Amino acid sequence: MTRRYRVFLQAMVVLAFAFALMMCSPNAWADLATGTPTSFKVTVTKVEMWNGSSRVTIFSGNAQLDLVAGGTFSGIGNLTPPAGTYSKIRITIRNSFPLLGSVTYLGDTYYTTGADGGDPGTGSLATTVSGSQAEYTFYDPGWGNLNDEYTLPEQTISPAVTIGPSTDYQPTLRFTLTNVLELDSIPPPAPVYFIELSLLTVTIVLP
Repeated sequence: MTRRYRVFLQAMVVLAFAFALMMCSPNAWADLATGTPTSFKVTVTKVEMWNGSSRVTIFSGNAQLDLVAGGTFSGIGNLTPPAGTYSKIRITIRNSFPLLGSVTYLGDTYYTTGADGGDPGTGSLATTVSGSQAEYTFYDPGWGNLNDEYTLPEQTISPAVTIGPSTDYQPTLRFTLTNVLELDSIPPPAPVYFIELSLLTVTIVLP
């Protein structure tokens, strides 16, 4: 497809923000160990930019990203947004985070399973059998029900992006992830181990 505009925006806008998925079971008595997921997915449903007078939707749909793999989201392209200076961005995601991972504790490796380890959607029952590892879907009850849309806090673009007739603005969202899996247990004499997700920090880069 021939692009209407041929001048690509050279500047890169880096936005950093954090949102907490504080999904800790009330039965937990200790964080025994931590780990990092091998797969962590999030679905983007909308991307909007603010031009001083209105929000312009530059993506609407369902784009699932694996944040562990770098979370490159290239679903935005061939854009011809209204001319203006865009100073804010707002991203809407689904309240559903399929995750695969493990945590090592006292020489044993505990894997995620598809079963709840506490309150539904807040912690995966752990297993030491690697062949039983399965993806577990977290969600944050504070953000609504599973798969509800949730709009992240609007972020400032600095410096603001000026778009005019000669600008072909085709941003690619690159999500990078810093996160912690926590291994917890229900107290002895018969401990049950489960894996939770703590603070999640995402960095978005817009070339």
